[in-house]
Amino acid sequence: MSGMQHLSSTTPGCAPSPERDARYQRCPNCNRPNDVSTCAEGQKITCRECGVRFSVDSATAARTPTPPPDLLRSPHTAKLPAFRISGYRIKGVIGQGGMGVIYLAEQESLSRDVAIKVLAEKWAGQEVILQRFHREAAALANLRHPNIITIIDKGESMGQPWFVMEYIKGKSLRDLIDRGPLNLTDWESIIIQICRSLEHAHAHAVVHRDIKPENILIDHMGNVKLADFGLAALVDPQRATDNMTRSQVAMGTFNYMAPEQRRNAKTVDRRADVYSLGVVMYEMLTGFLPEREYRPPSTVNPQVPPAIDDVIARCLATDPDGRFETAQKLKEAVRAACSRLKISGVPRSNPEAPGTPPAEARPEIRRRLNGRRSRPIMAERRVQAAVLATAVLMTFSTIVLLLVRAV
Repeated sequence: MSGMQHLSSTTPGCAPSPERDARYQRCPNCNRPNDVSTCAEGQKITCRECGVRFSVDSATAARTPTPPPDLLRSPHTAKLPAFRISGYRIKGVIGQGGMGVIYLAEQESLSRDVAIKVLAEKWAGQEVILQRFHREAAALANLRHPNIITIIDKGESMGQPWFVMEYIKGKSLRDLIDRGPLNLTDWESIIIQICRSLEHAHAHAVVHRDIKPENILIDHMGNVKLADFGLAALVDPQRATDNMTRSQVAMGTFNYMAPEQRRNAKTVDRRADVYSLGVVMYEMLTGFLPEREYRPPSTVNPQVPPAIDDVIARCLATDPDGRFETAQKLKEAVRAACSRLKISGVPRSNPEAPGTPPAEARPEIRRRLNGRRSRPIMAERRVQAAVLATAVLMTFSTIVLLLVRAV
């Protein structure tokens, strides 16, 4: 239910301005022209078609001819489906992407909200897209883990396949990153949970291949859910290599793809997910993508210790052999780095509840999700203690006064 773009009629990050001449820049991922007329040089914007974030480059925009009108229409034109899915009452559209539309619906038998992903009608006759859609449903059905979106139902109506997923009441990691760099407590809690989800997926021979902030959902309790397995590949669990992708094409989101995935998605293994997660880790702490000769996160954000630099740098190694071999080893490295530095307030994991963030981390994540500042807990406790002490003193004084009068 993530990875889809929220409905919008303008390029995200840029306000429309009819007074300026239109300038367009093509997305490096899907090649769709995006209006950058009101965007500043170097500003990060989000492609209206595929959701990739890229920097505005005036020189590139100046060389881009004005595209034909049909390419300028908003891709987000989803309406309620013409068919009815038995047992579900569709309420509205909550997201849209290249493959289809996600609707918010009510499961009538249980009176609960769910998310329904419907394949776009234009792809219904495309065998490759159909296989990818069904593969996502199959991957979710086989991956039962508290940090992975749960599939509920699957079917087809009027030639359009669909499947039903749990609805997460919260926000995506993208929403949190857009509020600014995360603190180390939240960062560790979220990364540990993502690693757990990838451990489970890789153990079941599934490589996600599209790890990015839009595909990571966080509910109001701080629980992480990995979503959008539309590009997932089934792999040989011993060799951890893709044995399903046959076309020599790059699949994924360009800014988060490992170098080998950009060349050929057929050759990737679970270490490609480790690379993508490394990009996410860097962006969470700095607000920027690690492009080309990137600066270590500790030099961008003074709150980041150098030990974290080493962990992220290993994730982002160009050679897959230089990365962490598994998500479990990455998780252990994150824990060790935070523990060794004795970071104040860093949550410790609970092995008995592998999908649940540490209790002490939840309030901080909830405040960020709700856009609120942290409350002065210690000051509040001191006030409560002072009130209690005053009450005890007044009671004691009253008793003494009564005793004196009695004498």
